[in-house]
Amino acid sequence: SSNSLTAFSMEAVQAVQNFAEIRRKSKFIDQLLQPEIFKFVEIDRASGDSKVAIELDQCAFSWGTDKFAIAPTTLAVKAGELVMIVGRVGSGKSSFVTALCGEMPISGGSGKVHGRIGYVEQKPTILDGTLRENVLMGQDFDEKLFWQVIEACDLAEDIRAMPEGDLTKVGARGLKLSGGQKTRVALASGIIGTKTRILVTHASHVLPLGNTIITFVDGCAHIVEQIPNDAVAASALSDGEKDADSDSSDHGTPTSTNNKMSPNPDKISFDNPPVKWSHMLQFLRYSKYWRVAAVMSVYLVNAYMLHYVSNARLRLMTDTNPDTAMRSLQQYLKINALVAIGGYQLRVLGSWSLDYLWVKPLMGTLRVESVNVLLHAPLSQMEYIPRS
Repeated sequence: SSNSLTAFSMEAVQAVQNFAEIRRKSKFIDQLLQPEIFKFVEIDRASGDSKVAIELDQCAFSWGTDKFAIAPTTLAVKAGELVMIVGRVGSGKSSFVTALCGEMPISGGSGKVHGRIGYVEQKPTILDGTLRENVLMGQDFDEKLFWQVIEACDLAEDIRAMPEGDLTKVGARGLKLSGGQKTRVALASGIIGTKTRILVTHASHVLPLGNTIITFVDGCAHIVEQIPNDAVAASALSDGEKDADSDSSDHGTPTSTNNKMSPNPDKISFDNPPVKWSHMLQFLRYSKYWRVAAVMSVYLVNAYMLHYVSNARLRLMTDTNPDTAMRSLQQYLKINALVAIGGYQLRVLGSWSLDYLWVKPLMGTLRVESVNVLLHAPLSQMEYIPRS
């Protein structure tokens, strides 16, 4: 009928539009859902009690083709050790720390980090909550450990001056804190609950405190292990403090982001690549095969019924026998009535099955998978996702 043909045409146009939208975003979806495209350092947060904190086996990192890269590095850091990273600006210090956080792609070898990671950068992130909440970041409150960290990060005096102590609200983005207080709060949050520490610094007088010294030169890591010497470090530290006012560039505040090198991974392309069968198969897996089969069965039954009725109508309308013409007319009217009732019921059933049996469960599954993928995707990828 004309109505069925019109409805079919509208559905076909909508299907073409949906297909075009899938083509437009298929490459982005492929990059997000296929982890083998980007390989990063494996972070095993469940193995916090492991005796080894960092394992790199000829692990090389790169921001992309013809971009800055870190040469293959083999490194084993035991839990509880202090690692010092030194080098000139632009030598790869920040990129190496970023790679250990799972943000810089691996171009060769393998790497694994055991336990929780606390990363302190130049511009600390402060949440709209209490000072204690910003230090704990969701961890259980251990009063003894908490105040040890507060003392070590020189926050005790600041907390005593606050009206409600460590339960004082710091405001949105740390509005009520000074720049130095924000940095110390971020430092406390980074070291609480962690055993192994990595310090990127230009302050050579603290190097005797480290178990391992890593010197970066043009992306190449030179690793030296040593026995920490607290006495030498304390003496050098006192001398360094005296010279800090006259030469702040050599004895600046240790930070994990001294390099001015900006991460520049390959941008995600939003061109129109051909749709891959892997996308369709993954879509069907998310949809559940039995749901797809059930919905398609309803529509196939409806299509077969319309085809059968059309043929029956044609036979009845072409009946020229006077003896059977009246009976054919009666059958034609009955079939029309049945088609009107049955077709409506099947359309309602098809619409219901499509919405409640397929679309809504699929939306829930895709929502969970999308959030999971986005939460575990490196921040370097998120910077290139259009805000629109």
